Amino acid sequence: MNGSSMALQPKAAIGRRRPGGRDPAGGWADIAGAGYGGARRVSVWHRHETAAVPRMRDNRRMLQVQHYAAARVEQFSDGVIGIAITLLVLEIAVPVATNGVGLMDELRTEWPSFLAYVISFLTIGGFWLAHHTIFSCLRAVSPATMKVNLLLLMFIAFLPFPTAVMAASQIGTDGGSRVAVVFYGLTLLTCRLLLSVLWWQCRRDRLLREEVEPAEVRRLTRRLNPGAAAYVVAIGIGAAYPPAGPWLFLVIAVSTILLARTIDFYEPDEEGVQTG
Repeated sequence: MNGSSMALQPKAAIGRRRPGGRDPAGGWADIAGAGYGGARRVSVWHRHETAAVPRMRDNRRMLQVQHYAAARVEQFSDGVIGIAITLLVLEIAVPVATNGVGLMDELRTEWPSFLAYVISFLTIGGFWLAHHTIFSCLRAVSPATMKVNLLLLMFIAFLPFPTAVMAASQIGTDGGSRVAVVFYGLTLLTCRLLLSVLWWQCRRDRLLREEVEPAEVRRLTRRLNPGAAAYVVAIGIGAAYPPAGPWLFLVIAVSTILLARTIDFYEPDEEGVQTG
């Protein structure tokens, strides 16, 4: 029996195993120990279809690894944000006066530090709410997403420094206060822009869960983009009149937190089904 006649036989054809024979690129293959003559011929295409099953399992396993990676990235981010928001209080100087009048005077002079602390705390809190909302919508992470997220965390961890600079300037009308307010505002603007880039990158890489409704995607996009524009306006006003800048930053921070409450969160239940 030659190779051409074998290629014309049906799948159930049975023949004798040829010693030293090789499987063709496609068609029939001999399996020893079965069928008539100690060999059974099976379709190579069937073998390829069978081999696809482990690949499907590998793909499912890869998706699970990516899902767990998203959880690890979020946990790491929560840790960095938590440390940054805690370090803010360390920038408030402890009064040295012991009597009532002197202590009250020192506390009164620290009002820029208290104001800067409240603004930064609420701002970082708003960033965390937006960050958590973004990651609750993800089924996986991509290398680009991780890089943008790491850059965002770098600026959030840096935020206690411009907070201390703005507080030390006493938020007056001099040139030093103007530089401090603009420097602080640019840091907040950078964080807000990186949040928008992170959300854009997640949508570009198609990382969103199927359960996330298009309306929720549009809603979160509308919440992120105007925030950057608001910071640009606040920085411009703060550059012209520095005492107004911090109060505008406070309004933006409070608004961000209030608007974040309108975003639905998606969390996996015990069976892996997403619930809103």
